[in-house]
Amino acid sequence: MTMSHGISSLIDQLIEECLGSPATTGIKRRVTDIVKDGFPQTNHFAVQERFAGLEERCRVFNNDELADALAERYNELRSWSSNSKYDILNLLLQLADSPADKTRVEDLALLDRPTAPESLTWADILRDDPLDNRDGTWDDVHFGGASSESGEGSSLLQDSDNEGSRLSDSVFSVEDPEKPFRSNGLSPDFEMLQTIRESRDRFIKTSTNSDPLTETQIIRGIIFMLHGLRSTLFKRLEDGRIQPRLEITIQDLAAATSSSTIQTSCDIGSTLSTIRDFTAKAEAGQVLQTLQSCLVSRLREVDLNLSEIEQRVIKGFGSPATLAALLPEIDGMTSHIMLFKRVIPSEATDNEKKCIFALEALHQLACEQQAMGDLDGSGLTAEVFFDCFQTYLKPLEEWMQEGTLNEYGGSLFIRRSPEALPLSSLWSKQYSLIRDEHDKILAPSFLQSFAPTIFASGKAVNFSKALGETSKAIEPISKSPLTFATVCDPSLNTISPFEELFARSLQQWVEDRRSLSSIHLKARLSSKYNLYHALDALNHIYFGCNGSFTQHIARGIFDRIDRGKRWQDRFALTDLFRDGLNSVTCVEEVKLSVRITETSKLQETKPRSILQLECLRINYELPWPLATIVRPESFPIYQRIAVLLFQLLRAKNLLNHQSFQIVFAQKPTDIQKYGLSIRHRLHWFVETVQNYILKEVLEPTMLGMRSEMSSAPDIDSMICLHENHLAQAEIACLLANQQRSTHQALVSILDIVIVFSDLCSASIFSSSATKNSSHFDSGSSEENDEKPTRSQEQGLESPNALRAKLIKISTTYTRLLNFVFMGARDAGRNHKGSTLQKLVDLLKFGIKDP
Repeated sequence: MTMSHGISSLIDQLIEECLGSPATTGIKRRVTDIVKDGFPQTNHFAVQERFAGLEERCRVFNNDELADALAERYNELRSWSSNSKYDILNLLLQLADSPADKTRVEDLALLDRPTAPESLTWADILRDDPLDNRDGTWDDVHFGGASSESGEGSSLLQDSDNEGSRLSDSVFSVEDPEKPFRSNGLSPDFEMLQTIRESRDRFIKTSTNSDPLTETQIIRGIIFMLHGLRSTLFKRLEDGRIQPRLEITIQDLAAATSSSTIQTSCDIGSTLSTIRDFTAKAEAGQVLQTLQSCLVSRLREVDLNLSEIEQRVIKGFGSPATLAALLPEIDGMTSHIMLFKRVIPSEATDNEKKCIFALEALHQLACEQQAMGDLDGSGLTAEVFFDCFQTYLKPLEEWMQEGTLNEYGGSLFIRRSPEALPLSSLWSKQYSLIRDEHDKILAPSFLQSFAPTIFASGKAVNFSKALGETSKAIEPISKSPLTFATVCDPSLNTISPFEELFARSLQQWVEDRRSLSSIHLKARLSSKYNLYHALDALNHIYFGCNGSFTQHIARGIFDRIDRGKRWQDRFALTDLFRDGLNSVTCVEEVKLSVRITETSKLQETKPRSILQLECLRINYELPWPLATIVRPESFPIYQRIAVLLFQLLRAKNLLNHQSFQIVFAQKPTDIQKYGLSIRHRLHWFVETVQNYILKEVLEPTMLGMRSEMSSAPDIDSMICLHENHLAQAEIACLLANQQRSTHQALVSILDIVIVFSDLCSASIFSSSATKNSSHFDSGSSEENDEKPTRSQEQGLESPNALRAKLIKISTTYTRLLNFVFMGARDAGRNHKGSTLQKLVDLLKFGIKDP
């Protein structure tokens, strides 16, 4: 068993970690042998005996000190309750490299852990620097403005200061020196926290609308609120909106102005709070995680600007701080980041749709900002969009170049089938596009038109790998990055809209990463697997493009049917088809087989009925790469067309090989008229339909299919062209499902030919029954084959009975012909561009009785 590179590197790391030195060849060989053994169960007794032998060996070599150390640790190991202790001991024994000779007892001292230094305690700190609060460092600080010291609010703050000072005296007592540090966050003091809460609640309850606040206090509260911190001036509702805790009035400002200022600040804070909540959530999608990272960096910039404003207000730099001056500044620094509230997805959607919503919203936001002339906002939004879109493109690029699918948290719209499918289904069924409830690809709207190309490129890579292509052949042609700098470079074009620039760059990105497999796969199918030879083979086998070969096969089948032999033998039919097509170079005989299906239908129909041919099944095996283009689902159409051609040949042969002049020579004039007229009309119908299918449908279909497939850009286009041409041929031949009634009427006309031929044969037998009665009594097998059928023996008709049957045949034919004509006309109207109109024009000449 060959050791993989990953396991070998892990063994090296294990040995180096245990020994502290690189692994030697001998030790590595021992560990490798352990891994190769498949981890068998450890024999405890064998391990004990081996360890006892090691201890004895140490004593024999006069190394009692080492033997005693081993015995001491062995006894300690035996006291363990772990079930794996002997496995560990066995591993150590196998890793040991001549321990009796190389081990030194003094090395055991290296295993002793050094004594940790004594930790610094608060007692030691206070002994050197006692906290007696002589300089008032730990006194509560009063943050109120000078103008607010009057009135009830001022007395409340003064009472709070007194309470804080009394609390400080108790906190800083020498009996508990560590308590002030716990109260400052090092260790929580719940009593002090409760006191602070009560003081804050009293402030809120006792404050009234008549308590005006200074602009400095309002500014500090607004900055705290915009930072996302708790503030005594504002509160957050359950829906995320921020409102003031009470009706705030500002000194020297009108009530309407105060209310408008506070409401504007609350709106900004509500938006920032929503964005902060989104960045704090744990998202599974990598696109959403990238969006969170981008928003966090933008929020950090806002927080830094707010901190600078706060520092300027506190230190009093420049002119006095006023709301009229600061609110426009705050609005300017937050206006751009507030736009990203629109791109935050709802919690109700799943992960894939969240990623798609975020990308579409970012793309639309960048386009709107550019259209409004906000170049700074458009640039900021576009940068965030490209950062997120780069994350979204990583799995797509890996799929296009390597054909691999991995879990990327909703970033890929391609699914691999969990079932094991044959190679012929590798292209059509192994991979599929994920669609939503509206049958749209689960991808951003701006990527919808490129999704099929991306999907086909990855499939082509996997298809090439299945064909045995080397990895060198599937490397991308070139790489062009899709970033903000390459798409929105001002030096390139500043007039074009962002949507146009991005679409052009995305198309270039997709084209650059289309693998060579996708470009040259069609050429390999044409040259190596002879795609067009296979199409020629299907044309000969199913469409009968060479009439002589098809006539030879049909004559063999019809002779067996007419002689009453068992014609359903699949081996005889296969040999007949192979002999008939053995001179066609494009047909591989070993891949051709014929069988009979629906045997119950054979028993229900008459032996000579035209419907018996519908049980004929012709199979031609294609290599799996070609079966990707000529899919197995297409062969039923080939089969139905082939059966229809054989049915037309059957009717044509019966009409051509019957001497109708002799049949009606001795009959009355009206019978001769009806007989020859029916024969002529039936022959005209069969010839018309057969020539129409061969010359107007099948021949142009195959020529157009070959021509268009040779210029198709990729495999999907070739599959689509083949299926479209075949579907059009099915409709033109009246074989589609919606044309079933018309097809049945056509087959019924061909069945009338069988009835008419049997009637004529019976008439011949009737006229020569007395002359040739001895002919049927001969004993040779060849003459017995010419014995009349039961229908012929029962056909001794009188002239009146024969006349009635001919009239019935003529009436039925006329009715069915009109039905076929109307069905073809309606189908031609429903399928514009089909050749059915030519069939309608041809059938017009025979829709009236003569």
